[in-house]
Amino acid sequence: MKNRSFLKSAILAACSGALTAAIAAPASAGGLFDTEPEQSRLYVSVFGGASFLTDSTFNGVSNPEVGVPAPTGIAGAPLSVELDADTGFTFGGAIGYQFGFKYLKIFHPRVEIEVSYLSNNIGEGSFNGGSQTFSGEQDTLFVYINNYSDIKFHEDQKFVPYIGGGFGLGFVDSDVSYFPATASAPVFGVFGDDTAFAGHVAVGATYALSDKLELYSEGRYFRVNNVDLERRFIGGGADLFVGDVESRIDGFTATGGLRYTF
Repeated sequence: MKNRSFLKSAILAACSGALTAAIAAPASAGGLFDTEPEQSRLYVSVFGGASFLTDSTFNGVSNPEVGVPAPTGIAGAPLSVELDADTGFTFGGAIGYQFGFKYLKIFHPRVEIEVSYLSNNIGEGSFNGGSQTFSGEQDTLFVYINNYSDIKFHEDQKFVPYIGGGFGLGFVDSDVSYFPATASAPVFGVFGDDTAFAGHVAVGATYALSDKLELYSEGRYFRVNNVDLERRFIGGGADLFVGDVESRIDGFTATGGLRYTF
C-alpha cells in the first residue's frame, strides 16, 4: 500500500501541470488562473550531485541449477540479500517548457523530460543475516516526465522556490558480489538488469543570474519499484543461477544545476 501511495503521489505531481494547462482558459474567468503569455518559455538544464541509497533487501526463493552448493543449492531455501550502499553520484539533463499562466496567484507550472544517471558502490551487506564481505555497484538510468510549480509572489523575484515530482522508467544494472568470512574470493552475487516503474518528489530553489541563465538546487526522494535481479553462484569460476530476488530501490539525491531559457 505504501508503494501505491507513493506512485500515486508522483503521478499526480507530474500530471498536474498538464491538467492545469488543459483547464486554464475556462477556469481563468473564475479567478483561479491568470494568463501571462510573456512568461511562456522553453528551457534546457543540466545538473549533478550526490545520491544516497537507502538499504535494500532483495528477497526470493532458491531455484538452483545443478552444482550450486548447499544450503543455498536446496530448492525452496529462502534468499534474502541486504545491500548497503555508499554515497554515490548522479547527473543528468532536461528539456522543459514554462507555461504562460499561473494558478492560485503564485504557482507557475512547467513540465519537462529528464534523462539522468545514478551510481552507488555497495560497500556492505548481508545474506540471510550472516556476515559477508560485499563489493560492486548498482547503476540506474532514469527517464522521467516531470512537473514543477515555481512559487513566485512577484515577477521580478530572483529567488524562486519550487515543488514537484515526476514519473517514468528506471533502468537498473546490478553487479554486486560477496563472500563469507570463510572464503577469500567472491562466491555469490546479485547480478542482472531490469526496467521498472520509477517516480520521485522534489523541492528546490532557483536563483536568477540573468534574464536567460538560472542557478538551482534540488533535493528529491526517488523510488524504483519491483526490481527483479538474479542471485548467482560464482565460486571457483562457476556462473550458476540460484534464484530470482526482488526489491525496490529508493533513496535521496541532492543536486545543483544550471538552467538556460530561450
